[in-house]
Amino acid sequence: IVRWSGGVPKKKFVNDLKAVRNLKKWRDLGCAVGLFPEGETTWDGRLAPFVDGIEKLVQLMDAPVLPVRIHNAH
Repeated sequence: IVRWSGGVPKKKFVNDLKAVRNLKKWRDLGCAVGLFPEGETTWDGRLAPFVDGIEKLVQLMDAPVLPVRIHNAH
């Protein structure tokens, strides 16, 4: 469902330039881009550390940022 709705997969534990390019393409088309800065869900619903480099990606996107939380998604 995620890919059908325009989701961009990212390879874990590596810098994925293809994913970044695809996110920028969506942004350039005027689409909203959502990111999960933790990169994964937790078993107990606690906030996990953000993935390294997420702040650089947000700056690169040069778009408004709206922080949101999915409550009880674990």
